[in-house]
Amino acid sequence: MKIRQIGERKQTIIETILVNRGITDHNRFLNPNFEIHTNPYHIKNLAEGLQMFFAHIVANDEIGLLVDCDVDGYSSASIIYQYAKSLRRDVKIKYFLHDRKTHGLTKNIMEQIANTKIKLMVIPDAATNDKDQIQMLYAMGINVLIIDHHELEDKLPQFGTIINNQLDETNKHFVGAGMSWKFVQALDNQLNFDFAWKMVDLVAIGQIADVSDISDPEIRSLVMHGLNNISNPFIKQLLSEKFDLSRERVHAQDISFTVNPLINAVVRVGTIEEKETMFKAMNYIDPEIIYTVEKKKKNKDTGKFDKIQVDMNIVEYAVDICKKCKAKQDKIVKKTTERLESEIKNNGIAFGYLDEESAGLSGLIAGKLAQKLEKPTILVKKHDDLYLGSGRGNTKVLMDFKQWCNDSGVVNFAQGHANAFGIGIDLDKIDAFIEMTKTVDKNEQVFEVDLIVDKQVDLNLVGEVDDAKFIIGGKVSEPLFAYTNMTINKKLINQKNTTVNFYEGGMTFVNFGYGGDINEELKKFNGNTVVVDFVGTLGFNSWSGFKKPQMILREFKIKEVPPATIDTLVF
Repeated sequence: MKIRQIGERKQTIIETILVNRGITDHNRFLNPNFEIHTNPYHIKNLAEGLQMFFAHIVANDEIGLLVDCDVDGYSSASIIYQYAKSLRRDVKIKYFLHDRKTHGLTKNIMEQIANTKIKLMVIPDAATNDKDQIQMLYAMGINVLIIDHHELEDKLPQFGTIINNQLDETNKHFVGAGMSWKFVQALDNQLNFDFAWKMVDLVAIGQIADVSDISDPEIRSLVMHGLNNISNPFIKQLLSEKFDLSRERVHAQDISFTVNPLINAVVRVGTIEEKETMFKAMNYIDPEIIYTVEKKKKNKDTGKFDKIQVDMNIVEYAVDICKKCKAKQDKIVKKTTERLESEIKNNGIAFGYLDEESAGLSGLIAGKLAQKLEKPTILVKKHDDLYLGSGRGNTKVLMDFKQWCNDSGVVNFAQGHANAFGIGIDLDKIDAFIEMTKTVDKNEQVFEVDLIVDKQVDLNLVGEVDDAKFIIGGKVSEPLFAYTNMTINKKLINQKNTTVNFYEGGMTFVNFGYGGDINEELKKFNGNTVVVDFVGTLGFNSWSGFKKPQMILREFKIKEVPPATIDTLVF
């Protein structure tokens, strides 16, 4: 394990982080002031799209809305849905949900559309590359409006109106939610309404979820405004599980660790009924319906758990579904990750096969393995005549993993972002692809940290980092720190299952997913103490009203105590 400090420590840790991320105008970054640079009327095809959308609203035609299967997809579709309802309460909107983790105009979605009478199909956050399906919809007499941000992989579809910031000079950092908001913002301007700003919290959720660069001034302005003005009842309920919104400020990291994982869990492992309930809650559809749910409550007298009936509204019920799906997802991920770790070969690129249960979690599991194994990871499952799955990269090994896959010549497709994408490989080419993964070398990981603290615990630093949470996101990645040459008493090192804790100077150093036996490792070193280098992120572990400083470890290295300082020799 090698550690390198990026630059010198500045007067404050906030200044240190911003300088290390290349942010030069600190005042502008720390105090965003509605820097809305993108004129929506300059976006290619937007004027045509506005005219088409509004014409169908006025005609009271039935409108189809595809809800793509991730947080950005749900946020984007919700912006369009809510705006349409703001324009005309009785507008007829039929929304389509994927029954599994897939994107765009799939065969299943096309079959559903064919059995409707819709005149306009609106597809936010997807379908730029679905040219054959778009042509089929056109042949069926359905107008198609696509509001997307994904790169064009081949030729632009001949039919349909496609609004996509990758096809013109529009800010490239807008994701589906941002592009959908620019669309309705333009409608506001044209119709002299003020509906769009009421949905800016959904923009923040989508932009954060899709890992856009929220350090970009325009994106940052929208995200900050959205986080400071959360009004969506469903989002507020999800946050209230962890935060007191009347007193606490919500940051981008809070959304990443609370709201988005819960929504994604329903998308990945929920039933079609559960996904529909969540979409209804996000858009406050059928708020008058009461759901009766059976819960377990501990009886203080008997000490046993009694079954009770609890009435919930649509928002409360959807949040309950989110928590159940998240627990189910975590169980599958843990089991699959442990299995794959033992099977994946130690090549420069990790490659593994998924089973039926985990197929819908390919991106999530690949991401966890890519981080843990510190190398790009591909996970696939056989589906008809293709192996389909996900790729997640590691820039220390390959800067653009998607491009590497496409350049291999044996991949059917790799579509998405540079280091987070979907992949398809023909059955007869899978062996050739696996052989190519062996040609990539994995060098020793070099951890670039914002600060190295040597031989002591700096508890004040934890508070400074916690106060800096509001700057994290996009280009301003979460800061890494190193505590080096820390002398730790062996009695203050323990392991429970795969979690190892080190205690020193009022700080807990936590390593999750440790694959070995820490006690056996410690036996290799003489004396009652060892010297350890730690690399990780700093923060507080909040529990029952108490906040304890901790470092969540990315890596640690135990070293022998120099002979002159071995405590068993000191008298």
